Amino acid sequence: MKRIKNPVIISLFVICLIFAILTTINYSMFDLFAYDSSPTYIWQFFSGAFMHGSKLASRALIWIHFVINFILMFIIGGTIERKKGSKYALKLFIVSLIISSIASYIALYGRNMQACGISGVAYAYITAGIIYYFKNWNKVSLLKKVAIIFLLILSFITLLPFVLGWASTIVHASGIISYLLVSFVEKLLSKR
Repeated sequence: MKRIKNPVIISLFVICLIFAILTTINYSMFDLFAYDSSPTYIWQFFSGAFMHGSKLASRALIWIHFVINFILMFIIGGTIERKKGSKYALKLFIVSLIISSIASYIALYGRNMQACGISGVAYAYITAGIIYYFKNWNKVSLLKKVAIIFLLILSFITLLPFVLGWASTIVHASGIISYLLVSFVEKLLSKR
């Protein structure tokens, strides 16, 4: 039996795809699963990370958000999972899920809003990937270099608060912080 490449990234893709289909069919899914400034259900602290778009956005935006995040996740997250292992990719996912969920709650607190997206998790993988690729820049093909530079520019643009708003900036930055935390702990443990 053949082993699945990138099981963590593939699992994230499948879960997010299911949420994207459900929210496209029925917008009330946002009320049940999105991050909320005053969550009704405990799972809303985490389930919002698997969703895309918003209740106020068009169905097209759900899919645009989904596609952009997963292009990044497959290209960069897939590389990180292959190079550092599924255990590391899962650890990075769990830490970034928790930190981005807390960041979403803080960013939305008292604003009577909903938000969602795996962007905090994606930014953790993007940060890991960018650092990995720049450490190995001489081994990277020209096509990948162009793609990485494009993704880096796109990632930087979506970090700017005037592009997607402060809540998005906070959640995206939480992904960067998540990677730095996991990386720091990994280095600390490897010295023992």
